[in-house]
Amino acid sequence: MSIGQIDSVILEAMEREVLDFKKGKARLPDLVNNLSAGLQGMIEILDTWKTEFTEKWFLVEVVNALALDAGRTEALEGDKEYLNRALDDLLAHIRKGKGVH
Repeated sequence: MSIGQIDSVILEAMEREVLDFKKGKARLPDLVNNLSAGLQGMIEILDTWKTEFTEKWFLVEVVNALALDAGRTEALEGDKEYLNRALDDLLAHIRKGKGVH
């Protein structure tokens, strides 16, 4: 899969966002919003990649919604394992989009 420069920059930013979140440098709502914005800004990446990304991102969005409903900006204790798995899946998918396996 060949992607354009804009998509490549967005993928780099998405990867950095996830890694920063995993290091505790970003809040969950910001991660969700930034990943969504990045996806919307992509131009040339395949629609199948976008669909698969959205499926993986959805769990992160659900964990965020549950946290926000509880008045928090971090995952609820019972959701942290799901969130970590979802983030690992997202990272792998982002790297796949970049051509790094």
